[in-house]
Amino acid sequence: MPCIEWIGVGKNVPVATPPGRAFRKRTMNLSLMSNRVAAHYAGAGHAGIVGNNAADLGGLCRRKPKSRLCPFERVCNDRWKRSSTVVVDRPDEGFGRDELVTALERGELVAHFQPKLDLREASLSGVEALVRWQHPRLGLVGPDRFIDAIKRHGLLPQLTSTVLAQSCTQVLAWRRAGRNLQVAINVEWPSVEDGSLLSELNQTVAAFGLVPECLQVELSEQSPIRDKAAALMQIQAIRKAGYSVAIDDFGMENASLQLLRELECDVVKLDRSLVRGIDRHPRAAMMLAGLVRLATSLGAEIVAEGVETEDELGCLLESGCHQMQGFLFSPALSGAELNRRYC
Repeated sequence: MPCIEWIGVGKNVPVATPPGRAFRKRTMNLSLMSNRVAAHYAGAGHAGIVGNNAADLGGLCRRKPKSRLCPFERVCNDRWKRSSTVVVDRPDEGFGRDELVTALERGELVAHFQPKLDLREASLSGVEALVRWQHPRLGLVGPDRFIDAIKRHGLLPQLTSTVLAQSCTQVLAWRRAGRNLQVAINVEWPSVEDGSLLSELNQTVAAFGLVPECLQVELSEQSPIRDKAAALMQIQAIRKAGYSVAIDDFGMENASLQLLRELECDVVKLDRSLVRGIDRHPRAAMMLAGLVRLATSLGAEIVAEGVETEDELGCLLESGCHQMQGFLFSPALSGAELNRRYC
C-alpha cells in the first residue's frame, strides 16, 4: 500500500487505497489547531510519533510502504525511548498482597495517559488512564504483570480510587492551563452494581472542583456482570449525573451485541482483535463499517483501539470511524510527557 502522507496543519492528506480494494480515494483535513500534533515518521521504517515543536508542523513525512510500527520502547527517538519505556509482554509474577499494598501507599502505582485522536477533526479528543507500576527494582512495569494479582488480593477498589484521584489531578492541571481533555477510567462491573462507583465519582469530582463531563467510565466486556438489572440502573444514573460511559473491548465476548442492545452508552471501543488486519480482510473491513453505522444510529461514538499500522488507519478512515488510539499515534505517556508533547 502506498504510504499515507500527513502534510501538516491545514493541509489535505491523501488516504491511499489498499491493493485489490474498491475503496474510493479521499482526503482528510488535518487542521491540528492548538494541539500541535503532526505525524512524524522516523527512518529505517520505524514510526516515531507526534511532533512536539513548531518545526514539525507543515512538514511532509513519509515512511516505507508496509513498514510496521515497532514497540514504542524501540522507537528511534531516544528521548521518547527514555521517557516511555515499559516492561511488557511478561506474565503475572504473583506479587504478594503486602508488596502491592505498600506500592499503593507509596504512590508507586501511577496513571499514564494514552491520547485518543479524533479522525474527523485530526485533533486530540481525550485520553485513557492506564496504570503503570514504578517498581523500585523492576522499573516501569506494565499492568499485565500485576493486575491479576491486584484482583486476586481484593485491591482493585483501592487501585481504582488511586487512578481516579491521579486523573482528576491531571484534569485540574490541564483546565488551569486552558485545556479541556476528558479522561477515561477503567472500572469493573461490581463497583457499578453496588452503587459505590457513582458515589466515589461524585465525591472525587467535587473535591477537585471539577464537573462530571471531564470523566468517562469504561466498562470492559470481559468483566462479569452479576446483577444486570442493578448494573443497567446504575449506568443510567451515572450518565444522568453527567459522566460519559463507554463499552470497552467490544467484540471480545459472544454477548457483545446483546450488551449494546441493553446498555445505553456514549462510546463503543472496538477491541484490537476487530482492528488487526482489516486492510487484508474485506469482510473485516465491511464488519467495521457496519459497526460504525450501528453505533452511530444508537447515538454512540466508535473508538478503534490498538491501531498500529497506516494500512489499518486507512481502512478506519474509509469506514467513517470516529476516533482511534494506539501506538501509531502514541503510547500511554506520563502527565508531564503528554503536556510536553501535546499541550
